[in-house]
Amino acid sequence: MASAPTRVYQRLEVELSRQIGDAMEGAPCQVNVAPFDVRLLKANEADEDISTVVEADIVVVCDAAKLDARGCRGGPDLVIEVLLPATAAHDQAIKLAAFERHGIKDCWFVHPTDRILSVDSLGGRRLWPPGHTRT
Repeated sequence: MASAPTRVYQRLEVELSRQIGDAMEGAPCQVNVAPFDVRLLKANEADEDISTVVEADIVVVCDAAKLDARGCRGGPDLVIEVLLPATAAHDQAIKLAAFERHGIKDCWFVHPTDRILSVDSLGGRRLWPPGHTRT
């Protein structure tokens, strides 16, 4: 059995979801936190035929028609992953590739140890703080 994420990881997830929720007050968007399934469609697949289901730490969905009792059907507007050493490579390679294939425009990767936010969007990757390079 895997151990629970660290307290720092959990605090980051809670704080990010709170701040994003506050910033989107009055917008048609909903902020959802894990566990929350995102069912990525190949076309107009029926639910029972969907083979790509991912879970992100924080998911923002602005199209209420994509939300149902099981989570999100189709690509959300934003996904955020707070990286753990054990899953960081998987999140930044496998999950990111799935997100991009399904047209998710923005994916944030929060690196708690390095205090870096990398933003992957269909327009390219950016690191925060600006000018920071990963070593």
